[in-house]
Amino acid sequence: MSRLLSRSIGRLLLRSLLTTLAIMIAAFTFLGSFMSLVEAYGQNALEVHVNRVIRVDDGGALTINDTITVSKGVNGSITSLSKFLVGIPRGFERNLVKVYAYNGSVRLNVRNISFGRADIRGFEVLFPNKVNLDDVETYSFTVIYVFSGLVSSETSLRFRFEFPKYPTLEYEVQSYNLTVVLPPDAEEPAGSIPFNETTDGDSLILKYSEGIVSAFAKDSAWVTFSSADFKLLEVNEMTRRITVDEWGNIAVSDRYYIINRATSSVFRLSLRIPRNATSISAQDIYGSLKVAVKRTSTHVEVEVSLRRGLKEGERVKLLIAYKIPSGLYLEHEGWDGYTLTMKPLTYNNWWIVEKLDVVIVLPEGARFQTSIKDPSRFEKNAFQETITFTEYNVTA
Repeated sequence: MSRLLSRSIGRLLLRSLLTTLAIMIAAFTFLGSFMSLVEAYGQNALEVHVNRVIRVDDGGALTINDTITVSKGVNGSITSLSKFLVGIPRGFERNLVKVYAYNGSVRLNVRNISFGRADIRGFEVLFPNKVNLDDVETYSFTVIYVFSGLVSSETSLRFRFEFPKYPTLEYEVQSYNLTVVLPPDAEEPAGSIPFNETTDGDSLILKYSEGIVSAFAKDSAWVTFSSADFKLLEVNEMTRRITVDEWGNIAVSDRYYIINRATSSVFRLSLRIPRNATSISAQDIYGSLKVAVKRTSTHVEVEVSLRRGLKEGERVKLLIAYKIPSGLYLEHEGWDGYTLTMKPLTYNNWWIVEKLDVVIVLPEGARFQTSIKDPSRFEKNAFQETITFTEYNVTA
């Protein structure tokens, strides 16, 4: 009797397990079919074209600029957009410094989201107004990614960088154009992609085009080049101290803490300061350094000759001092009020600064009123006030 009961219970348990297994298999089959339907639906819902420009700047920063153009897809299932999902392969996440987006000159909000995939870091670009694709033929916007640490030295004159080969989007891309702008005076480019090589001034331009790019693409590519002047730098800290005296004169000092990450020594550094700067000088911890000044319509470029060659892994502290005309940056408001225009004074180089402090020293007796951005620190002694604004991972 006990054996019969055991067999019966065993058969019941086996049937129960088989039924549960059948339900699980059916559920996974349905889920797979559902995901396939969603993927097919998404691929035809929008027509997407991408122009990607990759720029390698002196110092080692790599910037990807994606211009994304969308329109109604074949099935016309999406007629309006309030957001758009973009991403990068997870392998590039630790090198990502910043991501931001624009529609023309309008800055768009970007926030972190999940693609539901472990191999992709996702972002959501939010449009200020819903885009009606029935009213516009196409809609374009730009997403910019800034990376550090992707460029490395192979030899003292040879450099290599890796990058995401394609845009990582939730939709299939119908056409894709890639342009890579190498640093000025770079030579002998090579890579994992069959580029067409052109020039623009003293820069080499590499071009590549492809038709269909699948959704959620995550391939990588690489390029190498030779250069005698290219530098790999790490800028840990920069402090820009802006002092306004009681007569309205403005004196500025920029302090840099720089490490050489290339295998070749660095003998000169080029730094940018605001346009119309005068009385320009440079020094290290031992004293004055020789400078050469080149003026442009947007900034002043200061080439500093270092006291000795900066070897790989070595660091230097530099101070660049100059004056700027108060008429361009200081505006008189009301009876006794003044407004200091900060935007062109914040930062002007193409390097990535890990920590940037902008310190404003007011004239004796002056009082801080307000600013667009809240100060990180406020100090006040008996006669003078100092305001500090701190940012991290700052780019030009």
